[in-house]
Amino acid sequence: MYANDISSSKLGIALNNAKIYHAEQRISFINKDFLVLDKSKDFDNLIDIVFISLPWGGINYSKELIYNLDQIVPNFRETLRKALLLANNVVLFLPRNTDLRQLETIISSYDSLYSNSKECFVTIEALIKSNTNISALVVYIGPLFKVLKYYKHIA
Repeated sequence: MYANDISSSKLGIALNNAKIYHAEQRISFINKDFLVLDKSKDFDNLIDIVFISLPWGGINYSKELIYNLDQIVPNFRETLRKALLLANNVVLFLPRNTDLRQLETIISSYDSLYSNSKECFVTIEALIKSNTNISALVVYIGPLFKVLKYYKHIA
């Protein structure tokens, strides 16, 4: 398992959390810009899944009716493209008010990254907080998630 962050302090927090759960020996921590990671140089093993949780821009994201993914820094499109080049399966943690049409367009624009043997399946899960409010969306992309043909609500 790999953990990556450009921020050494955030990676330190991840390492501390791994120690709490006695998992630090199973995780390789990489302090590097995700967009410059090299599949053949930075990783010893095959990458099955990339999980991405980019900063949404503070609390202001929640003030918008529909959240434009192009506001995310670092660039959401470049980050997703890089993730799809690194692994067949990608999980995105996104704001609850994400523009789903925009998301579909972005994901569809990367169809060329999927060969005949690598189909793209997309499932969106809404995380429910307090039984009433959606707190975030989790988007699953890739052949591993073919079996997820439903929307799951987590209380």
